[in-house]
Amino acid sequence: MNNIKNIKNGFTLIELLAVIIILGILMIIAVPSVTSYISDTRKAAYIDTAKNIISGARNLVNEGELDMFNTNATYYIPISCINSENSNKSPYGEFDKAYVIVTFNGNGYNYYWVSRDETGQGVKQAKLSDKLVEDDIESDIEEGLIKPDSALEGKNEIKILDEKDCKTYIDGDEVPKYKCIIATTLNTKTCELTSGGCYASGYREGGPKGTKTITFGKKVDSTTLTPGFAYDCDVNGDGSYNSNTERFYYITTIEDKAVLFSSHNFEGSNGQQDVNIFPYNDFEDKLPTVEQWGNVDSTFEDKAGRLLTLNEIKTACNKTNVTVDGALDDCNFFLENTKYESNNSGRTAIWIKKEGSSLYRIQSNTRRITSVNNSSTSGVRPAIEISLDSIEPYISQ
Repeated sequence: MNNIKNIKNGFTLIELLAVIIILGILMIIAVPSVTSYISDTRKAAYIDTAKNIISGARNLVNEGELDMFNTNATYYIPISCINSENSNKSPYGEFDKAYVIVTFNGNGYNYYWVSRDETGQGVKQAKLSDKLVEDDIESDIEEGLIKPDSALEGKNEIKILDEKDCKTYIDGDEVPKYKCIIATTLNTKTCELTSGGCYASGYREGGPKGTKTITFGKKVDSTTLTPGFAYDCDVNGDGSYNSNTERFYYITTIEDKAVLFSSHNFEGSNGQQDVNIFPYNDFEDKLPTVEQWGNVDSTFEDKAGRLLTLNEIKTACNKTNVTVDGALDDCNFFLENTKYESNNSGRTAIWIKKEGSSLYRIQSNTRRITSVNNSSTSGVRPAIEISLDSIEPYISQ
């Protein structure tokens, strides 16, 4: 044929630009997804590696290869002592420092993991093995930060398995006992009232709470201190933590100290009692002395405790007005061992610190703060101040 059309070869400039723009858009979309996928895959592999090593440690313990029967000790096992495939490597590089941490409670063992590899990736805070997840992995962990120097679960001894023979233990520095430990159970009482107090709060059959059992305070479940967290504090320094007589509730933090409120009143030389009431001017004589409660970190002249302030109560209850009936319903840890729970329990009111010329007290039957006159009488309940590093920290479970 004479009229043969020319066949177009190649692309125009506009077509090339369009292709380049499309490829660029695809790269913008795809690269972050691929990068994220690679990161997630590495983190998943890191957790698998850690759990494989922990499993190896568990086998050593179950087979009786390691002596771990001290209920007051925190045991550190270097991963070099654990026979596990590729136990010295993370997906990012060689492990710099990594330990399986073991505690024994008399019936069984808890296993924790802490690590850092040569790239700075790792798990900085000890995590319970069964709860170890990818989000626990942090980057840029400082070299030398991972050390076998922290006791867990309120223990005060550290035992480090010697890497030379993986049989004997090196004693770490003895850890001072915490002055306040996390309460393992919360105090409860049965509401015995038919009006006011706990009854009005809803602790009754068919009431808003759905039960007559009053629970005081909150279980510690976070590394962030929260008002109402329950602790048992060895205030007299005898080495024991009595959940009945030494129960305290976290209120707030002042600089580097936690303010905690006792669950009982105090009556000077008569010690801890919830029986008598006194005029405001007598309260100082009723607070515990440093001889009675010598294991606290702030003293007030010769006293180991002080009265709470109105602002501290407002902060703890997260309310600007605590003078209306029921204002303390959501922070009933201020009302334990008072007539809030029973007509046969404690006293009706507790003094708080005077504000200018105004006298205030915690009123248990109306669950609020009331303003009273100089002729009024109330119980005296101490608040203490404890250094934050003397309070047992929460470990994620």
